Amino acid sequence: MVPDAECAAVKAGVSRTAGFTLSHPAACALIHEKARRAIERLSEFKPYRIAGPVEVRVELATAGVRTSQPREGIERLNARTWLFRGKDIIDAWLKYSSF
Repeated sequence: MVPDAECAAVKAGVSRTAGFTLSHPAACALIHEKARRAIERLSEFKPYRIAGPVEVRVELATAGVRTSQPREGIERLNARTWLFRGKDIIDAWLKYSSF
Protein backbone atom coordinates (compact mmCIF):
# COMPACT_ATOMS: atom_id res chain seq x y z
CA MET A 1 0.00 0.00 0.00
CA VAL A 2 2.98 2.31 0.47
CA PRO A 3 5.42 2.07 -2.44
CA ASP A 4 9.10 2.19 -1.44
CA ALA A 5 8.28 1.73 2.26
CA GLU A 6 11.06 0.46 4.50
CA CYS A 7 10.13 -3.10 5.46
CA ALA A 8 11.93 -5.59 7.70
CA ALA A 9 11.22 -9.14 6.53
CA VAL A 10 12.07 -11.22 9.59
CA LYS A 11 9.85 -14.24 8.80
CA ALA A 12 8.89 -16.12 5.65
CA GLY A 13 6.08 -18.65 5.53
CA VAL A 14 6.75 -21.87 3.65
CA SER A 15 3.46 -23.60 4.40
CA ARG A 16 0.36 -23.10 6.52
CA THR A 17 2.17 -24.36 9.62
CA ALA A 18 5.87 -23.71 8.94
CA GLY A 19 8.22 -20.88 8.15
CA PHE A 20 11.74 -19.55 8.34
CA THR A 21 12.71 -16.80 10.74
CA LEU A 22 15.82 -14.77 11.46
CA SER A 23 17.51 -15.21 14.81
CA HIS A 24 16.34 -12.80 17.50
CA PRO A 25 19.51 -10.64 17.35
CA ALA A 26 19.43 -10.54 13.53
CA ALA A 27 15.71 -9.66 13.47
CA CYS A 28 16.21 -6.88 16.05
CA ALA A 29 19.15 -5.46 14.08
CA LEU A 30 17.20 -5.48 10.81
CA ILE A 31 14.13 -3.87 12.41
CA HIS A 32 16.33 -1.20 14.01
CA GLU A 33 18.06 -0.43 10.69
CA LYS A 34 14.80 -0.24 8.73
CA ALA A 35 13.21 1.98 11.39
CA ARG A 36 16.23 4.31 11.28
CA ARG A 37 16.00 4.50 7.47
CA ALA A 38 12.24 5.14 7.64
CA ILE A 39 12.76 8.10 9.98
CA GLU A 40 15.48 9.48 7.70
CA ARG A 41 13.11 9.22 4.70
CA LEU A 42 9.98 10.48 6.47
CA SER A 43 9.75 13.62 4.32
CA GLU A 44 9.42 11.44 1.18
CA PHE A 45 5.99 10.16 2.22
CA LYS A 46 2.55 11.67 2.69
CA PRO A 47 -0.01 10.16 5.09
CA TYR A 48 -2.05 7.43 3.43
CA ARG A 49 -5.75 8.15 3.86
CA ILE A 50 -8.70 5.95 3.01
CA ALA A 51 -11.91 7.87 2.35
CA GLY A 52 -15.03 6.45 3.97
CA PRO A 53 -17.31 4.72 4.07
CA VAL A 54 -15.34 1.48 3.76
CA GLU A 55 -15.89 -2.26 3.57
CA VAL A 56 -13.39 -4.80 4.88
CA ARG A 57 -13.90 -8.29 3.47
CA VAL A 58 -12.30 -11.12 5.46
CA GLU A 59 -11.98 -14.60 3.99
CA LEU A 60 -11.18 -17.20 6.65
CA ALA A 61 -9.05 -20.26 5.84
CA THR A 62 -11.75 -22.59 7.14
CA ALA A 63 -15.40 -22.19 8.03
CA GLY A 64 -14.66 -23.10 11.65
CA VAL A 65 -17.36 -22.90 14.28
CA ARG A 66 -17.98 -19.13 14.32
CA THR A 67 -21.07 -18.60 16.47
CA SER A 68 -21.19 -14.80 16.28
CA GLN A 69 -24.42 -13.43 14.93
CA PRO A 70 -24.19 -10.71 12.29
CA ARG A 71 -24.95 -7.27 13.71
CA GLU A 72 -25.03 -3.73 12.36
CA GLY A 73 -22.17 -3.29 9.91
CA ILE A 74 -21.29 -7.01 9.90
CA GLU A 75 -22.56 -9.38 7.22
CA ARG A 76 -21.84 -13.06 6.65
CA LEU A 77 -21.42 -13.60 2.91
CA ASN A 78 -20.80 -17.37 3.02
CA ALA A 79 -19.34 -20.01 5.35
CA ARG A 80 -15.86 -18.46 5.23
CA THR A 81 -16.38 -14.81 4.24
CA TRP A 82 -17.51 -11.88 6.39
CA LEU A 83 -17.98 -8.23 5.45
CA PHE A 84 -17.38 -5.38 7.92
CA ARG A 85 -18.77 -1.94 7.01
CA GLY A 86 -17.84 1.30 8.73
CA LYS A 87 -17.93 5.06 8.35
CA ASP A 88 -14.13 4.92 8.07
CA ILE A 89 -11.35 2.32 8.23
CA ILE A 90 -11.09 2.58 12.03
CA ASP A 91 -14.82 1.92 12.48
CA ALA A 92 -14.72 -1.10 10.14
CA TRP A 93 -11.53 -2.44 11.77
CA LEU A 94 -13.00 -2.15 15.27
CA LYS A 95 -16.02 -4.17 14.14
CA TYR A 96 -13.66 -6.83 12.79
CA SER A 97 -11.40 -6.87 15.85
CA SER A 98 -14.36 -7.18 18.23
CA PHE A 99 -15.82 -9.98 16.13
